[in-house]
Amino acid sequence: MRYINKEGSIRFCKPRDLRVALNIGSITGIIMSLRLSKFVAASAAPLVLSTLFTILVACSSSADALNDTSGKPTVEKVVNLFSVWHGNEASPAVFKEAASAIDYEEMSEIALGSHWEKLKPVERSEFASTFRKLIEERYYKRWHRIFNKAEISYKSQSPLNGNLYIKTLMTVGRKQDSVIWRLSNRSGSYKIISIAVNQKDLLSRISTKLEQRLRRDSFKQVLSWMRDEADEDDDDDRHSKGQTTSKPQPGL
Repeated sequence: MRYINKEGSIRFCKPRDLRVALNIGSITGIIMSLRLSKFVAASAAPLVLSTLFTILVACSSSADALNDTSGKPTVEKVVNLFSVWHGNEASPAVFKEAASAIDYEEMSEIALGSHWEKLKPVERSEFASTFRKLIEERYYKRWHRIFNKAEISYKSQSPLNGNLYIKTLMTVGRKQDSVIWRLSNRSGSYKIISIAVNQKDLLSRISTKLEQRLRRDSFKQVLSWMRDEADEDDDDDRHSKGQTTSKPQPGL
């Protein structure tokens, strides 16, 4: 698996750094005027060079700070993690590492929508725990099969409605798919809260299923259904084990 950065080594500065940099022309003008006096120019040149060096260092630091606060390292971490994992069985170490880059509590809140506010703290905790297990058991193996073979190209990132959206292009052989990662920094650092492949958003699909269930079932019944879904083999697992089904299986 290779992760390609289309930006290369381009550096960005904060707006205030750019404004200062634009004033370099003024500094150059000062040097030109100082040529009228060799003595003054010789004395001022070291100060001017020192100022220019300070500006360059500030721009470099600003670029590093920008990279540190972007969500791209989080996406790279998840892609690399599921690429190297063998995917054959649950790995507590892999699951723990993945959880550090995925905000399951915020995902749970978004997935339940208005129902989240009706839950008691203990019920929210129980739902978030069950939701995490569902994703781990039903989706982690799928992500491994995809990212283990794919080449991910970074395209762009943009903020929208308090979240950060990172667009990547996933290539497997001759097939290409658009993958958009939705991240939130509500926890203090950017974490993934959804993935959309060709505009099919994971969190939206789960939220729709939960809403349908909650219209007719109690909260406890929905939790029980989620646990059953987590224990079910997905279609790819059934196929790899030589099992076939006469009709599509219900589920997420």
